[in-house]
Amino acid sequence: GVPITMWMLPLVLLPLGRGRRDTWVALVVFGCAWGTLLVMIAIVMAIVIKTYAFEAFQVPTESMEPTIIGRAAGGDRIIVNRFKYEMEDPERYDVVVFRYPLSRMLNYVKRLVGLPGETLKIGHGDIYTSDDDGESFNVARKPRALAETIFEQNPVIPEKSTDRIAGGWVRNWFNVPTSRVRIDNADGVIRMDAGEAELTLVSKPGKLFPERRDRYADSRGSRGDEALKDPVSDLRFDLTVTPESGVEYVLLQLLDGTQPKMPLRLQLAVEGGGGTSSLTHGEQQVEPGTLAEVTLPTGEESELRFSNCDDRVVLQINGDDVLVYEYSQHHRNSVEGNESQIKFGLIKGKGVISHIALCRDLYYTLYDPMRKYDFQIPEGHYLFFGDNSPNSLDARGWRVVGIRLREDGRILLGDLEAVSDSFKWPRRDNNPYFETEGRKILDPDTHRFLDIYGNEWKLESGSYDILDLAGFDVPEGSPDILKLHGTTLESPEPGQLGFERVTSQVLKQQTDPAHARRHAFRHLSRLMHFVPRDNIMGQANIVFWPAKRWGAIR
Repeated sequence: GVPITMWMLPLVLLPLGRGRRDTWVALVVFGCAWGTLLVMIAIVMAIVIKTYAFEAFQVPTESMEPTIIGRAAGGDRIIVNRFKYEMEDPERYDVVVFRYPLSRMLNYVKRLVGLPGETLKIGHGDIYTSDDDGESFNVARKPRALAETIFEQNPVIPEKSTDRIAGGWVRNWFNVPTSRVRIDNADGVIRMDAGEAELTLVSKPGKLFPERRDRYADSRGSRGDEALKDPVSDLRFDLTVTPESGVEYVLLQLLDGTQPKMPLRLQLAVEGGGGTSSLTHGEQQVEPGTLAEVTLPTGEESELRFSNCDDRVVLQINGDDVLVYEYSQHHRNSVEGNESQIKFGLIKGKGVISHIALCRDLYYTLYDPMRKYDFQIPEGHYLFFGDNSPNSLDARGWRVVGIRLREDGRILLGDLEAVSDSFKWPRRDNNPYFETEGRKILDPDTHRFLDIYGNEWKLESGSYDILDLAGFDVPEGSPDILKLHGTTLESPEPGQLGFERVTSQVLKQQTDPAHARRHAFRHLSRLMHFVPRDNIMGQANIVFWPAKRWGAIR
């Protein structure tokens, strides 16, 4: 706008010239020169800002949902701070944009979970790390503010249900005693009468698996959630309760399915009931601290928030911290066949429940549950997972395949699925592959291979071999496998070739689209988990479009 204004300045000042041609010419030259200078400055500033400060990206996949909503045709548009990591190193649980090591023209956005030099394990959905060569592991706790943000993004009970208590959804989620519990649909509350005993509502079996929905596209649930059946140990439970006179305790209990004999049982004393507030973890009495001083008032609402996240228990009452209790759980605890469970209610007396909400933390999964893999992160490298772990193409399962050009012995490496930045065909079933239209092969005499730098090679039938990367002396998962790219292998050793002289007939047999042969060369590929520091581009800061999603990324 400014350059255009400057170019128009001579026209505005033309009457002042009163026929003086030299004045008019001078004004034109001045305006054009000044406008051109401003345009050049704007261009240079845009390049500098894009390169060193901020850049916009569009997210095409679901792997970071619900933190970032992705769509095949383009999802959230985000602002990336490229300057931050020029000044400092990334920190664990940052959301980071980086160049994908197996297809470097492609930018990925994931959450950083592993730091240089660590050994990392996934245990019952949490991240455990060790700095002493894998001898002892400790849970990697998220900062409190981040944990709260993630809870808010992952409601287990749909938010539209918790806005107003109704009999239908409460009975769907909890076992409700019919005789002493009345759900008042008109007032949107639960009225409980414990009498002289303990009265609780217990979550139904199987209800505490993640049933997250994408709140910005209600017609589509996350496919990753459907695949996750393990008990989710990290939960936050909110309850608004009004106890009447005569109630001894308000009861909240979280039973972690990974610790089936270690329920977290919270008893909050009520004014006039004569009790003392306490927390037990299994049979252990937790040091109460200020909890022992807590007494809930009668006849008034109390907002309770009770959470267990990354082996850290937090109790908040009316927004204030009352208890923070940290413990250590072994990463190998068994989860098979167990259920997580929520219990809440009263010990003696009557009361009203006017709000219930249940949220969960991220749950990290293994690609192969039978293979307890340790991620041994090299110096100068980082490990990234997606928030939608069951449906994320992330560092747990990146695989590299290799071919050898027979003419000169040169080795080319690429992603197993030929991942690209094309919205039309973002990944292939196999690499190498035929160019196809639907299931029809367009040119059976030309094979294609997408290498790690985004180069698409057109190869003649019989002009290359497919390598068996297990035949090379490189540790599983190590980035050292990528050093093979561009090297020469003149005389392959036994076990280094998977298919020699790959013809069109061989490639068609292995990858025949009519039979949907996916990952035909998986057995010849190798895992590659880690991202070098030089590939890290910046921190994902803000969702700026669509407008209803505007906000900071945590």
